[in-house]
Amino acid sequence: MKEWYEAKHRESSKEEFELIHSIKPLFCHRCMSESFIKYGKDNNGINRFKCKNCGSTFNNLTYTIFDSHNIPISECFEYLIHLCEFHLIKSSARDN
Repeated sequence: MKEWYEAKHRESSKEEFELIHSIKPLFCHRCMSESFIKYGKDNNGINRFKCKNCGSTFNNLTYTIFDSHNIPISECFEYLIHLCEFHLIKSSARDN
């Protein structure tokens, strides 16, 4: 059981971090200001930004379907592919 769990809950790969970091936010999602600075990284290693106008912090994935999820993006894509192939949600959830 442990082997199966580790296979399905692996750490994000270097390529996934490169993909996430290649997405550059255009504005602060709270006040819509385009004035922000890089503000370190969060616990998952994702770049954080801080708005110079309102002071809120956000990352590249804020307000996306990947926001606040601890599973790798590749796992989300795999699940979406299963759904597009008309797999049952129950079997896709079990597999992923």
